[in-house]
Amino acid sequence: MTLLDTTLLTSLLQNQVSNEAVEKIISDRKEKPDAAWYGMYFTDPELVKEFPNPGFMTLKDRTFKSKKFNNKLVYVFECYGEFTDENYLNFNLYYEAKKPYNFLESDYVLKNKKKVIESTNIYYDNQELISNIFKDKNKTKINQENISYSLNNFLAPDIWANCQDRKVGDQKEFIDLDHETGQYKKETRAIIDIKHTFANGRKDRLTKTLVHSIDEDSGEPTSYESLSNSKCELLSFSLPEMACVARLENKERVLSKKIN
Repeated sequence: MTLLDTTLLTSLLQNQVSNEAVEKIISDRKEKPDAAWYGMYFTDPELVKEFPNPGFMTLKDRTFKSKKFNNKLVYVFECYGEFTDENYLNFNLYYEAKKPYNFLESDYVLKNKKKVIESTNIYYDNQELISNIFKDKNKTKINQENISYSLNNFLAPDIWANCQDRKVGDQKEFIDLDHETGQYKKETRAIIDIKHTFANGRKDRLTKTLVHSIDEDSGEPTSYESLSNSKCELLSFSLPEMACVARLENKERVLSKKIN
């Protein structure tokens, strides 16, 4: 098992949104939706001088029938990133796009031009959650027993944070299936700012959320901030430990700053 005991894990996994909320989100996804592009920037002046354009990330989600999963209708969340130290990130999450929206599989790969640095593959085998992890040249297999995880759990934190009932100071604990470490982890989400803005003649609600947890490897606290709008679209996120921030931009701007 993980560092979380079964009782706590089961309790926090009950923090999930309704099937109706999930259906509303995934039913809007097209076969080939536009990806969201994020430019990466350092916040430390010395790093800015050395790496003025440290890289980019692109995120997208879509639903499609997957041959890999026996032609099931699948919801996939995809992430790709390129960074200035010539590291490349691929990250894909697969869920059933019909009730009960079960988690199917995830692949996380970090590599450079020469080799894979680390990777994690998570899947169910006979209803038991298996994580195969490659890190620091070592391979590890973790069996997290018969504990289910679904799209309802995955979407719950963002939907909660962007609910119209939220106010500054609200906070709530959730469970996240960490697709990098292959383990469950407890996260606390706290609303630290809410602003209203007008864009294209429409009023929008911007919510800044602080997310903090404990690093499974080091035991040290870790955190990041995210800014999203009322449609749960991620506008920016910051990684204080890396002195880095990512901002939503258009594809042309992001790729024009790409380092060759």
